[in-house]
Amino acid sequence: EKVHLNLVLHYGSESELKGRTDAAGFISSMLTAGTSKHSRREIQDTIDKLKANVRISGGGAFGGRRNFTGAGGAQPGTIDVSIETMRGNLPAVIELVGELLRESNFPESEFEKERTQALANLEQQLSEPQALAPTEMRRRLAPYRPDDIRYVPTIPERIERIKAVKLDDVKHLYKELVGAGYAEAAVVGDFDPAEITSSLNSALANWKSNKPFERITMPYREAKPDTLAISTPDKANSLFTMGMNIAIRDDDPDYPAIFMADYILGGGGSSRLTNRIRQKEGLSYGVRSNLQASPHEPSGNISAGGICAPQNTQKALACAREEIERLIKEGVTQTELDDARQGYLEDLKVALSNDAGLAGMLVRNLYLERTMKFTEERIAKIKALTPDDIKAAARKYMDPDKMVVISAGDFGPTQ
Repeated sequence: EKVHLNLVLHYGSESELKGRTDAAGFISSMLTAGTSKHSRREIQDTIDKLKANVRISGGGAFGGRRNFTGAGGAQPGTIDVSIETMRGNLPAVIELVGELLRESNFPESEFEKERTQALANLEQQLSEPQALAPTEMRRRLAPYRPDDIRYVPTIPERIERIKAVKLDDVKHLYKELVGAGYAEAAVVGDFDPAEITSSLNSALANWKSNKPFERITMPYREAKPDTLAISTPDKANSLFTMGMNIAIRDDDPDYPAIFMADYILGGGGSSRLTNRIRQKEGLSYGVRSNLQASPHEPSGNISAGGICAPQNTQKALACAREEIERLIKEGVTQTELDDARQGYLEDLKVALSNDAGLAGMLVRNLYLERTMKFTEERIAKIKALTPDDIKAAARKYMDPDKMVVISAGDFGPTQ
């Protein structure tokens, strides 16, 4: 009787959100802080009574917390609602979520709590390798001026921006831009489609933004190769990452091949980077690579990184570079490709068996005007790949000499 619902609202545009992304970052957390009818405590008590989990998140400024390869984060202008509950309770949960989305009263005391927590988290990141290196990587891969909405601020800059946000900024932005006129919803599990459609229509009826939604574009920009070591004294672990931008879209004919090249390099559980840097050399606690490609414009990046002891950082980086060079020069064997392909298909099978993840996949497809046929066709292309395809893609899109290399840790006076 379990059911998962994912609802995503889109709002704003580059012109409307410029200079307001930090205020936008507070909207999602304030939506559960209280409404005209219920306090935060009463809201949580109702959610518990309905045996539900409700999560509301959303994109704020570019350059938020990401994993050690620089992947992750969300664009400004989205509100993501995730619901998990029992079949009989879903209509009541949707009704409550409608209230949260439309009738939040943005209490001053709750706003100050949210800001204090956000500042505390950022202050902690000032000396954390796991925050500093990925942030700097994103800055290098997004070389925009500070007055551009795509600019990735440093952590100190984010602190000052958060301090400058006023509650009225958040409220005005919400009232002016947020609505359900540009939204998608997907439901997976045990439910009555007609009942849930009626509940969603009732909760969101006649709630539209005063201004149209326009996606913020992220065109390809070549990043200047560079090497930077960030000193974080007295930290037990260091983080290393290397990456470069690539001009590719996720429906490009080359995408399946470069996807599997990345999977073999460091995207899968038994990857070359893991086998070399963690298993063979014993240099890293965790290492992986990551490929990102936009579904909208030919713009993406490929990166690799890991966590290790500071004294092992340079050796780990050298090993990562060697593995990338070996992939470009030698390619892969048929057996290695077959094993990696099977591993990916098993990973996908697990992902598709997760109801919450599947709801998210369906919502994204709705936004992109795709169906699961797109995934089916991609699987067929991956199954048809040859070792020569992988080698050609690696040679076309990977180049260690063009990569930005960032490390952060307590390297002492000799490194």
